[in-house]
Amino acid sequence: MKKYSLHSNFLKSYSKLGKKDQSRVHNTLEKFITSDTLAGLREHKVGDWISLSVSMDLRILIAKNENEYIFTYVDHHDDAYRWGERHKPLIDSSGSFIGFLVTPGYLDLEENKYKYKNTIERQDILSKEVLNILPDSLCNYLLSCNDELSLLEAISCLAAEYQELILNSLYDNAESDNNANIKSNFCPSNIVIINDNDSFLRSALNLSSEHWRIFLHPKQHLLIQFPPESRILIRGGPGTGKTVALVHRFKRLLDNAFLNKKNFPLFLTYDRTAKSVILEMIKKLGLTSEYIEKNILSFRDTDISIIHDAAINKRPLLIDEGQDLPEEVIQSICHFSNMGFMISYDSNQSLSPIASNWSNLDALVDSITLRYSYRLTLENLNAANCIREKIWSMYKGERLDKMKDIRSSNMLTSPLSGPEPELHLCKSIEECIDFSVDLYEKLLLQYNQDNCIAIIVGERDQTTITKIQKKLKKISATPSLFTPSLAKGREFFSGIIIDLNDYAQYRSDASPKTFAKTLGLYVAVTRFRDQVFLLSISDTSSLMYK
Repeated sequence: MKKYSLHSNFLKSYSKLGKKDQSRVHNTLEKFITSDTLAGLREHKVGDWISLSVSMDLRILIAKNENEYIFTYVDHHDDAYRWGERHKPLIDSSGSFIGFLVTPGYLDLEENKYKYKNTIERQDILSKEVLNILPDSLCNYLLSCNDELSLLEAISCLAAEYQELILNSLYDNAESDNNANIKSNFCPSNIVIINDNDSFLRSALNLSSEHWRIFLHPKQHLLIQFPPESRILIRGGPGTGKTVALVHRFKRLLDNAFLNKKNFPLFLTYDRTAKSVILEMIKKLGLTSEYIEKNILSFRDTDISIIHDAAINKRPLLIDEGQDLPEEVIQSICHFSNMGFMISYDSNQSLSPIASNWSNLDALVDSITLRYSYRLTLENLNAANCIREKIWSMYKGERLDKMKDIRSSNMLTSPLSGPEPELHLCKSIEECIDFSVDLYEKLLLQYNQDNCIAIIVGERDQTTITKIQKKLKKISATPSLFTPSLAKGREFFSGIIIDLNDYAQYRSDASPKTFAKTLGLYVAVTRFRDQVFLLSISDTSSLMYK
């Protein structure tokens, strides 16, 4: 029986096509999958790929191996051919498709200073543990990269779990014991298998970019497999997968609860907005029962009795954004010694002062830190770190020091590179508003989707937000406009961050609340994967980090 799969790169290239072209591609895929024939599709080779003709101009590139077809790229004729000649499919020893990599010889290097002296030197960079875990064909390809730039580009083409293994190896932090399953019979997280059901194919083609964040990398696999009675604190910076791990653990616990008819899990989020984000993620995993909505609650709207009930009935507890837990919730959790729970935590993302009794809860848990942020480019991560360091240097005091956590801020990211964040110092609030709306309009033309771009306003001034919203509605029916707290858990390709406050007055006598509000700007930068624009009316703003 033939198997058909869509690679995330196919969905990304498909999303850039116009609606008429998307319809043509869908009809071609449907015809191919349901009739199981290439008749009429003018099959021919482009490099190592099979090319199918959607129309006189559109081409689909497929990786084929025995009975498996992986749709990997779609574009107009010349662009599709260029991509196909530049990239090659990577097949492991068992015959499974791993992904695609850049064809050797397509990297233009101005200098040879990055070149490795020999294979032994490259082998020293990639630890033996990781080389033993990775598929042989991938190991051979990585070892054949004769310079640092080609190695980094090769890594950036891989699924996130492969990237993490290799990056951890580069930082002498390989975790081979938890990754043995990647050696064989492993389907990378950026490939989704489809069948001949048209509704499933259509839904797969309409998958948003967020779908590709609902995967588990190796360390997250460890997290979801702990026994229900475990007490785990997940530390990690923005985009390290804390919430994703909680969502998958919720599904695992829920599956077990339905099987055993007991111990149904309870999921607590920060507020109703965060709850809606969690629900979106959970539905992408296929959970849609009424039970889910009833048992995913906001701890800001929840009566403390719900935790008492969970403890009495031995219901595992999952809490997102634990750094913002109220004191009474922490006290209640600490009171019940038989309650299993898993809590995500990053004090650098606090939206309010850390509860005074947090240390009581911290003493009860096993702490695990996630360091790999698969959301960010190197440039955006560096900008976020610089902004965080500037915020830390601006505010001093014992209470504020408790909100600073170097462990969760010490993140790694993929070797993907992108544009440097652009800093714009505006003369007035009105200029800042007008400039941000102009940028939004340009980005909307570039990405053609509101949910790919956003404006995040650091200042909680409703008048300013209303002004921006009115102007945005002239160019978009559904503009994406958030404060840092409302943007938590979301991800965008590109966007604008606005800070309309002058924090100079707070430097000598800052309250934890002011400090937390400023940290929201650090969180905001981490919401964007590609280009981000930073706007302020004051050079004292932490956004003006250069």
